[in-house]
Amino acid sequence: MKYEPNKSFIRRKIDDLKHEVEIAKYKASMFWNRNKDEIIRLAPYVVAIGGPAINVIRKHVVNAKQENLMTRHIYDRSAGHYWMLRRKPTQAQWSVIDQRKAQGESLYVILSDMNLLK
Repeated sequence: MKYEPNKSFIRRKIDDLKHEVEIAKYKASMFWNRNKDEIIRLAPYVVAIGGPAINVIRKHVVNAKQENLMTRHIYDRSAGHYWMLRRKPTQAQWSVIDQRKAQGESLYVILSDMNLLK
């Protein structure tokens, strides 16, 4: 792409992106034309292996996000939202949190006193 000074920066970036997409489409079509027989022969195996692999990876990602939410966040019912923690509280810290909540302190005050808030 040649440089045109009177075009805006964003317009030039959009034109560059369009040009790159056209190049990628051309390369993909050339690859298809050169390797059509091999692609047709291998496609069922790739789909048969790739589908279950994608499902396993998706489940792992979802579980990791839920685990992170459960270990690194505490829901405060009185405030109505989650507090993000620096680290997972120990059992002794959980017992202190429960005692202080029973005394009527807010969860934010307890967590900030214990230096657990991020």
